Amino acid sequence: MAKPESENPEVRQLREIKRELRNIESNTSAKWWIVHGMLYGAGWIIGSLLAVLIIGWALSIAGVIPGLDKIAAALQGAFAQIKR
Repeated sequence: MAKPESENPEVRQLREIKRELRNIESNTSAKWWIVHGMLYGAGWIIGSLLAVLIIGWALSIAGVIPGLDKIAAALQGAFAQIKR
């Protein structure tokens, strides 16, 4: 079946909608949502940790949190004991 050279604009729009629906359908499978959710959650946790670390580091340098280096040393010692 050959396409007419000047396709009806409504038919062209329906073809575009059909193509977009196929794309949406392929991106809404359960597997896709599970992977998307896991990556979103991991990114949220990593981003939050980085934000807390950067803010803590900046406050430590500014002198607002003077004992942060002592806490860090205690945590490093605890992790070293766990590794043994």
